[in-house]
Amino acid sequence: MAAGKGRHRTRRRWHGARYFLAAVTLFLGLIVTAGLGAFLMPLPASATVAPTLVYDRTGQLIGTLSSESQIPVSYSQLPQNLQNAIVATEDKTFWTNIGINPSSIVRAAWTDLRSGAVVEGGSTLTQELAKNLFLTQERTLSRKFAELFLALRLTATFPKRDIMTMYFNTVYFGEGAWGIGEAARTYFGVPASQLDLPQAAMLAGLVAAPSAYDPYQHPMLARSRRDWVLQRMAAVGYISQAEARAAANAPLALASSPNAAPIAPYAFEATLEELQSKAPGLAQDLPLGGYKIYTTLDLHDQLAADQAVANAMPPVQSTWQGAPEPEGALVSLDLRTGGVRALVGGRDAATAPFDRAVDAYRQVGSTFKPFLYTTLLGTRKYSAASIMSDSPVSFVGVDGQRYSPQNAGGEVAGPIPVRRALAISDNVIAIKWADMVGPQAIINTAEAFGIPGPLPNNLTITLGSASISPIEMAQAYQAFANGGVWHDAHIVKRVVGPTGRVVYRAHVAAHRAISPQLAYIMTQLLEAVFNPGGTGYGLSANLNFPVAGKTGTTNNLYDGWFAGYSSRLVTVVWVGNDEPNHPIGGQGASTAGPVWADYMAMAENGNPPPDFKRPHGVVSAPMSTLDGMLPNPTTPFYYEWFLKGTQPRAVSPIIYTGPYTLWPKNPGTWYYAYHGPQGHNPLWVKLMGFPSGAGGG
Repeated sequence: MAAGKGRHRTRRRWHGARYFLAAVTLFLGLIVTAGLGAFLMPLPASATVAPTLVYDRTGQLIGTLSSESQIPVSYSQLPQNLQNAIVATEDKTFWTNIGINPSSIVRAAWTDLRSGAVVEGGSTLTQELAKNLFLTQERTLSRKFAELFLALRLTATFPKRDIMTMYFNTVYFGEGAWGIGEAARTYFGVPASQLDLPQAAMLAGLVAAPSAYDPYQHPMLARSRRDWVLQRMAAVGYISQAEARAAANAPLALASSPNAAPIAPYAFEATLEELQSKAPGLAQDLPLGGYKIYTTLDLHDQLAADQAVANAMPPVQSTWQGAPEPEGALVSLDLRTGGVRALVGGRDAATAPFDRAVDAYRQVGSTFKPFLYTTLLGTRKYSAASIMSDSPVSFVGVDGQRYSPQNAGGEVAGPIPVRRALAISDNVIAIKWADMVGPQAIINTAEAFGIPGPLPNNLTITLGSASISPIEMAQAYQAFANGGVWHDAHIVKRVVGPTGRVVYRAHVAAHRAISPQLAYIMTQLLEAVFNPGGTGYGLSANLNFPVAGKTGTTNNLYDGWFAGYSSRLVTVVWVGNDEPNHPIGGQGASTAGPVWADYMAMAENGNPPPDFKRPHGVVSAPMSTLDGMLPNPTTPFYYEWFLKGTQPRAVSPIIYTGPYTLWPKNPGTWYYAYHGPQGHNPLWVKLMGFPSGAGGG
């Protein structure tokens, strides 16, 4: 009986020993597995763990294109108070430990054993960094062992300063802010380097529980936590009690919005689309982080564009698919390079992400007329002083029916020169000139300006029946202001990879559309659009530099356009409804024009661009205001620009019987009174405000 009981006790001890050995083996296996995994994990190449960053043309950071929004900082950008705050609250021995704190580990292990689960971390900053870089947030023994081994490796590989930098670039601060750079901007609207003591203490206090101490959601708790951090800093000796009390009296002074809309969301998407088109393999790697994308954007101009679209658009009339209408788009290019300086694809990318600046193809209305008059003057048979009569006319349309063009409002201007026909956007005269040069010649001109086909091969092309995107129109208009040359519109200049090597560089071609002389004359004509009587009159009132441009409105007021430029920027604005066949209730001058003018004023008034430079081969000559011929001693005249050799040679036959007078028959429109050569009753000829010498004869 006794022997049996002994054997039973022996058997139980043997089974207990087996369980103990199994547990020890499993424990050692976990250690070996975790250690081997930690040893094989590749460490970061540098102290800065960066997302893919996007810069403007001046090197200003305008945002990120990675999945997590981060703004990396270097060690020199970490304020000392910020470092002291995090050390005092999270890891007092950081500067002296080996990456782990054995006493903290023992204390945490004892707590875990008593509770039967992993409940206390005992982690150092280095362990937290290891977890952020390589591991998940799960609380398991294997993850804990891997964390310990990785912390030892990090300490053996990197100086403490680099570990501190990596920690601040990867830790989460709440409100979607990963890293101290993004946190400083999210909570206080400042770079990390400008954080003061109260701000540094508040951010350090967030690390333990970002949601619980979120100052936007729980300001009292956030302030209490900040003051606790200040006391910890004083207790450790980093600051005095007086400094702690002074900082505790400071208000939170948070930024106005924790989740402000990202800068240039449409431009960001256009950046990705451009790289996807030109370097698809690279585009796939961008979310992995570490890339730097240098764009042609200008942060100052982009903010001006955002503000102009927000403030100067027509009032919201309705909604379509949940988005307000009318919608709008703005694109502005650098004339010298074709680089996109600013791009807005709609009122709100969150509710309407479709990019109308790049991807919307709409009929362009009268913004197409400059290509007609470029074709006309390019023949050298006609000039800006050539006269055409605005009398009723009809043509056979594309459907075989008779087509009679009409001017907006049904106005009839009579015989007027090219200059005024373009300035008042006369449809009847445009169609007559188009009939003389032929639609195919106009198409050839447009294609030389980079406008892609196919284009309507009929007379309606001159009134803007072609559908073109705003960025394509801006690309084409470059040539008018840039001596006849346009460049491929682009938004990305170069991309630098994680190793510092340039992995993509834009190759931008220059294309000559017309001669510098013809470009200059067209610019002079488009400047007249802003003069009294022109469709853009009044839009340049707040601009302190020369501008040229053209309004555009499509049938039934479906689309409003304004395309214009200075000697530095070309900007195109479109306003319309995404819902088809829905009028916007105004012409281009009143819908798109104010957005264009507001943007140009904000973008250029601070540093006004110079006047358009006149090339050799362009001459000025006096022209009779009555018939486009050289004036005689009795006729009123103005000075017009001509390609050398195309200026008229014949003198006007009209002789005045007495001095002419100016009579304001209609507000804003002046009429010249004169007697015909045979002494007929006085005729009234509408004139706009011509430049130098108008009526000076």
